[in-house]
Amino acid sequence: MADALVLADGIADYLDAVRLAPEAAASLAAARLIADRDAHRIAGPRPAGMTVRDSYVPDVAIETPVRIYRPVGDGALPAILYLHGGGFTIGSIETYDCLAAALAEACGAVVVSVHYARLPESTPRATIAQCHGVLRWMARMAEPLEIDPNRLAVAGDSAGACLATHIAMRTRDGDGPALTCQLLCYGVYDLDPQREAYA
Repeated sequence: MADALVLADGIADYLDAVRLAPEAAASLAAARLIADRDAHRIAGPRPAGMTVRDSYVPDVAIETPVRIYRPVGDGALPAILYLHGGGFTIGSIETYDCLAAALAEACGAVVVSVHYARLPESTPRATIAQCHGVLRWMARMAEPLEIDPNRLAVAGDSAGACLATHIAMRTRDGDGPALTCQLLCYGVYDLDPQREAYA
């Protein structure tokens, strides 16, 4: 007889909170809406003194929604471009709000969370270019954002970690701006389930 699965304190409650409702299976649009609608179920209070603003980053063909988290601190703070997970299809700045706020508080950095175009409406190449465009916007807008353009980083989890990696490679290869670091959480890089690396 197999051993029963033992979960750390609070994990069962978390799984219940994030489990998508049965109606989410009806369509991708429904899954996205329900994930955003229910994001509050795992949200905690934002850190005291943190300011949060929604804005848009204009580009030639698209305006990208962003949410900007500024922790307590004076002067130009370091800044992190944060790219959410969600299998390239479902996540959003709403569903990852609590994580972005926690990242800003823990690092003492301004976090710009990006609501990038997802599959199937976009292509991976277009989404990478879109997110890189937001990073370049951050460098250009450093003064009004009150960030230090010499202390920029990229971060992401799951699908977002994959995007962050591609952006870091673009900046390394001369497409700027320079990064001080990257934070990658359980990145998805090998999508072939037959390969050992996938497991």
